[in-house]
Amino acid sequence: MARIVRCYQTGVPEVLRIEEVASSPTGEGEVRIAVKAIGRNRSESLVRQR
Repeated sequence: MARIVRCYQTGVPEVLRIEEVASSPTGEGEVRIAVKAIGRNRSESLVRQR
């Protein structure tokens, strides 16, 4: 399972939801990596606030 952050409405950071979704299988020539941390950039924050 993968954890993703989804934004269903605009507003304060509390409107963001962390959800678990099934990971899709890797295809030929693809690899799966483990991500320990992510960052968000300013434009993603602005989209959430609109």
